[in-house]
Amino acid sequence: MHKFKISAPGTVFLYGDPKLEIDGHNNRCIAAGLDIRTKLEFSSPFPTVVPEKIIRIEFINLKLYLEIPLKAIYECFYDRSGVREFSSEHLMNGIKEFTKSLNIRDSICETTKEAQNLFLQSFLYLLLNVAYEEDMKLTTSILVKLSTDLPIAKGLGSTTSFIVCLAACFWRWSLLQKGIVRYTFDSQDCTKIRRHVWRCEKIVYNFKNTINNFISIYGAMVMYKDEIDMFTLDKMQPIKILIVDSNINQEITIEQLQQNMEHLDRYVDSIITRAALDKSFEAIEIFQKLRKEDQKRNNTNGLLSKILDFINMNQDVLNAGGLSNHNIEFICAIAQKYSVGCKMIGTGGYVLIFALAHVMDYEILLLKNELEFYNYHVIKTTMFCNGVRIE
Repeated sequence: MHKFKISAPGTVFLYGDPKLEIDGHNNRCIAAGLDIRTKLEFSSPFPTVVPEKIIRIEFINLKLYLEIPLKAIYECFYDRSGVREFSSEHLMNGIKEFTKSLNIRDSICETTKEAQNLFLQSFLYLLLNVAYEEDMKLTTSILVKLSTDLPIAKGLGSTTSFIVCLAACFWRWSLLQKGIVRYTFDSQDCTKIRRHVWRCEKIVYNFKNTINNFISIYGAMVMYKDEIDMFTLDKMQPIKILIVDSNINQEITIEQLQQNMEHLDRYVDSIITRAALDKSFEAIEIFQKLRKEDQKRNNTNGLLSKILDFINMNQDVLNAGGLSNHNIEFICAIAQKYSVGCKMIGTGGYVLIFALAHVMDYEILLLKNELEFYNYHVIKTTMFCNGVRIE
């Protein structure tokens, strides 16, 4: 019997966002690990505990509960030697047909719901892909339970975090079957996990960037330009932040983004936008210095104040370009009273609040209480954190 837990963080964009990369705009971005995590519990119980061989999947946040007989998996995807050899496309076609045919009694799963359907496809793709490539045996029941503290589909890396958890889970199970027991993932493990995650994101979700999976696996800060990793900073000290839901539920569409980008070109002073782009390089240099000063245990408020200015300037540009909204600007106005940095993150209506080290905890509590008075949900957390890990 094997039993273990895995968790993986979300992603926060301090500058830029892959969703805003339209016609060459904002093809540079800075992202960091967000210590709001997806958690996975795995077990392969003894046959006496679960007599019938099944795969039990439970994802609390998606309201999904499903038991799949192993016999059905064998019939569709196995031959005498194990998992049949498939191309990625043929495997996905087989998985799609398989999920359509599922009619499992006492289950809570509607494959017509996109989020549930894509999650189930991800689960089966990773399970079968790892089983084939790593010679992982699927001969006993397995129970997999997921939950996440990340808002679903709100631009904070929730989808990637649960894919990372699944890939890490099946990778670790394959190691345990070989008698290899590790309690932390080493660099080779992370490379393997990332390869499985990248394939899954590409084939199931048609994700075109690799930023989120790098962040979720390593928990580092990264600066990207045109999908090229330009700088990576790890071993940073965690920085306290607030994540605020602006109560705007409808995401900005691609058409709206294109219109807003045209607006940005037409009306925003090009000097301001160029300054913001230049600041992205300066921000990375500041974080590099910040890491060195943290290691020396020196006072870092001067460096952090420059990051605060960078965050506020970035929000000014986004607002001038029509990418912000009334609720976000109201949150920023409240935040400014407490001398913190504030900007929208992604297109899901969430806001990042960045405080200086010398801002007292009671001041952060006052800010949190004021935002909650206006019915904004506030999450107190940190950026810079551990990546995927065994709990």
